[in-house]
Amino acid sequence: MKRSVHHNYEAFKGLGYLISYSIALIFSLIFYFLSKTFVIAIAVYVPIGTTLGILFEQKLNKHNAEINPRSTKAFIALLLLGIVVFISLFFFVIH
Repeated sequence: MKRSVHHNYEAFKGLGYLISYSIALIFSLIFYFLSKTFVIAIAVYVPIGTTLGILFEQKLNKHNAEINPRSTKAFIALLLLGIVVFISLFFFVIH
């Protein structure tokens, strides 16, 4: 259902990155306290923060416009690659 009133909001540039890196910081701190390894925290922080930052920034700057499906697939592939690298580093450092 569409709204009859359009709310124009202005999000400053970088808000998407700020939100995503805050979320990534929380996840990296959780994994740091679980594993007591700094490498694991970095392995969580970088892929999650960067990928979500790009997605959030595009979504906020386009004001809820559709994102190109090709770029969405690329970002999902980057996120999955980051998760694979994280899992491999996690098991490498733990054992």
